[in-house]
Amino acid sequence: MTTPPTLLINRCSFWPEARDPEAWLRGLATLSTAAAQSGTSTWTSPRAVGDTVLRGHVSRRGVPGLFGLDATQTPSLLHGVGLLELDAERSVWQLSAPAQALLTTWRTADHRQAMEELAVLLLNRSVWLRLVLIKFQTGTWQLCHWDKLKSSNGQLRLGQTLLVGDDADPAAWLSGIEETVLGAWWPELPKALPMVAQIHAPKTAKPDDGLSLSPLKSPLYLLDSLGWLDATGGLRLPAALAHGPSLSSLAGSQATPSALLNEATASLSDHRGVFPLEPVMLRFAHALGVFQHPTANDTAFIAWTDNLLSESFRVGAIELFSAEPGQPRHGRGLFGDTQQKLLRWRVHEGFDALCANLAPAPCQSATTIPL
Repeated sequence: MTTPPTLLINRCSFWPEARDPEAWLRGLATLSTAAAQSGTSTWTSPRAVGDTVLRGHVSRRGVPGLFGLDATQTPSLLHGVGLLELDAERSVWQLSAPAQALLTTWRTADHRQAMEELAVLLLNRSVWLRLVLIKFQTGTWQLCHWDKLKSSNGQLRLGQTLLVGDDADPAAWLSGIEETVLGAWWPELPKALPMVAQIHAPKTAKPDDGLSLSPLKSPLYLLDSLGWLDATGGLRLPAALAHGPSLSSLAGSQATPSALLNEATASLSDHRGVFPLEPVMLRFAHALGVFQHPTANDTAFIAWTDNLLSESFRVGAIELFSAEPGQPRHGRGLFGDTQQKLLRWRVHEGFDALCANLAPAPCQSATTIPL
């Protein structure tokens, strides 16, 4: 039996300061100038570029993300988004056509157009950005306190602002979604045999030199600045982009009940993923359209909440991890129990169908996500 070829995905790498995506563009301009002065590029590796021509311009940790596919080694290694590519002889790296086009836009057009072009390239060719957006869309991962994080110098941290739950093994992150995650890279890969894509997570003495998802704050911040990201990490693209071949899989057309509930919990959760039940259910009921103006003392709202949650727990559509007391402002608690006001749970497959069965009309007309 022939062993399928393996494609390694290099560690997460973007511009180091989230608010400064132009750091990459300035780096590309520096590379372009250096190549023009010497008449050719002589860059043999990301490390060589980071240690020489980009030293003092882009952090070494932000350099690998500029590079593309290296098929000269076995297994092949995908560094980043492909703004630098191997030449025809596959001996040195050079600026790619998309990099040249991006530089031209940056130099001649307005700032927003350049940022939009960069964002579209990332959405098509950044495996890391596509991975996190897909995980947010399915509810497997959760983005917490994004509004607070994006306005500060804080880092995107696992277990605090990025919750991955049981999906903590990098070796399993790409399983079953390889083609979707690879996006525009997929058609360019050899198809003679099935391709196995794996996260390359080297073990090093310094954890920051190994696998870290903190750099993802940079592309998420860029998307947010363009108005293309909601508070829970949901992608909301302009209609002209949302139906592109590589982008349609990242942007859902309708907010499902589970997505709306995950959005409500994420917006009110603390760093542990713990949230006040009543405020979450009030927000969820309004977003779902079950109650136009839900109030905590409304007996219909209370009955609907208790019924929905009891059935969800019974069939496993919601998995309850913990419950603890809260304060008066946190409401009545789970099924009226004042000792269970603050909860932590996970929404599973089956919640959407259950919600539709309990409240058919509102659930079927759930709010459409703006594109």
